[in-house]
Amino acid sequence: MENNALTPKQQRFCLEYIKDSNATQAAIRAGYSSKTANEQGARLLANVSIQQEVQRLQKQVADETGVQVKALVQELAKIAFASVPDLLDPVTKEPKPLDQLSAAERACIVEISEITGTTGITRKVKLHSKLTAIDMLMKHLGGYVTASDIIDKLPPERLDQLIEDLLSKLKSNNDRL
Repeated sequence: MENNALTPKQQRFCLEYIKDSNATQAAIRAGYSSKTANEQGARLLANVSIQQEVQRLQKQVADETGVQVKALVQELAKIAFASVPDLLDPVTKEPKPLDQLSAAERACIVEISEITGTTGITRKVKLHSKLTAIDMLMKHLGGYVTASDIIDKLPPERLDQLIEDLLSKLKSNNDRL
């Protein structure tokens, strides 16, 4: 069911946003000016109706594909916490055969290749990027918190008090000079 409270351009933004969760690019693809897309994207995401429509669309995609966020987070965690030594035979230091690896260990592998050289065959194991997986998990779990995020959540009276305290300290420091 489509959200009738949204304009066609806002609806398009929602559809574009669920593709990559990039508000700026979604705004551009939805037809907003590229010069103001960053601000437009942030403004659109602050709109409660748009938030609800994005959530509805994400749920619809999850229901239709059978892919749930929990499963995706679990896959990212496998990659983020993969350990190279677990993939290697402790004696030979060669990659273990796939049937000796757990499902989680196999999930972190992108490619296994063999290189024939003068000293014999060398097996090479390429893993998914741990840093990318950790970054994605941090974003999903809200692990990146900025001072701005904290300040935005403060009640106005507490923020006023902090500003007053800071100004008082600055004045005190200036008086000592």
